Amino acid sequence: MCPMASDIAQNLRTEPIAGLQMCRPLCTGSETSLREALRLMRDAGKGEILITESDRLIGIITERDIMRVLATDRSLETPVREAMTASPIWVRKSETIAAALVQMAQRGFRRLPVVDESGKPIGLIGVTSILHWIVEHFPSTVYNWPPEARVTMREREGA
Repeated sequence: MCPMASDIAQNLRTEPIAGLQMCRPLCTGSETSLREALRLMRDAGKGEILITESDRLIGIITERDIMRVLATDRSLETPVREAMTASPIWVRKSETIAAALVQMAQRGFRRLPVVDESGKPIGLIGVTSILHWIVEHFPSTVYNWPPEARVTMREREGA
């Protein structure tokens, strides 16, 4: 690993999620219909909704989840609780960016909810917000990184 990449890795292991640009979460109750959830997502330009009960995160539903339900011929009037991922993985803003990346990579998530000490959703982070953080804090490394690392020429170039 090059020295600049190790700087990025070290910072990811020490910097808290609070330093990332978080999206404001879209939240609804568990009795909301899939139709209403889709409308809310469309209007907000989001691909997911956090499901809350008494202001605590209890689930998440994404466009993919809704498509899976619709493929089984269930109605759009089905409550989101029947299609949501219950007890979703979340992070707190005091955790490190590396901890969030590990959760995302291991589970194949593109986004993670961020909750406060009481379990109330306070934000949503995604791969994009992490990439923006890296570019903001290490611009020369990112902009000077070769398009393909460790490329070796198979033939001589030139005359």
